[in-house]
Amino acid sequence: TQDADYALRISGNSMEPKFEDGDILLVKRQSNLDVGDLGIFVADGEGYFKRYTGKYLRSYNPAYQDIPISNFAEFRCCGKVIGRMRRRRIAV
Repeated sequence: TQDADYALRISGNSMEPKFEDGDILLVKRQSNLDVGDLGIFVADGEGYFKRYTGKYLRSYNPAYQDIPISNFAEFRCCGKVIGRMRRRRIAV
């Protein structure tokens, strides 16, 4: 956690099965990624956690289509995902 600049809780199932709703991502602030890196992006005011392919944002869940970066008027990378903390499940 000491290498991360911030942590971010994810919501949704687009990155399953590798990442689950409620996982906390550890993010290193940077504006450029290599192809294949996992990143945090803001595009037209919406936040995304996806794999960067150079031309698309890609989900792990095959139910979701690739998102062409060219579809956005405004696009920026906010950081590289460098780790994760699993959501803690409490048995009742």
